[in-house]
Amino acid sequence: MALLSKEIMRRLHENRKANDPVPVVRLYNPYGKQYFLLVAEDTDDKDTYLCVCDIGYGSDYGYVTMRQLEDMDNRGIPLVYDKGEVFDRPWSVYLDRARKKDGIGS
Repeated sequence: MALLSKEIMRRLHENRKANDPVPVVRLYNPYGKQYFLLVAEDTDDKDTYLCVCDIGYGSDYGYVTMRQLEDMDNRGIPLVYDKGEVFDRPWSVYLDRARKKDGIGS
């Protein structure tokens, strides 16, 4: 089973040309402190995604590949997301919030 739905993948693809796009989905490790707020597909590599992330050492932005997300060691449980979660602001707002409160987990 794919980690992300076709609809989410489509929205990530559409966001790749936006200047300050609204995030699409927040993935998290239910047994740890890793969070990935996926924003957009990379314009050069369809397997790489811009994200606001926190892997347990504070929040920042970067890029993550689908393979990295799928290979996360979560005691055999894949990363999960709240399918009803809605983002209504540009990703720069979420990054700023995450840096100020040191996390994107909530």
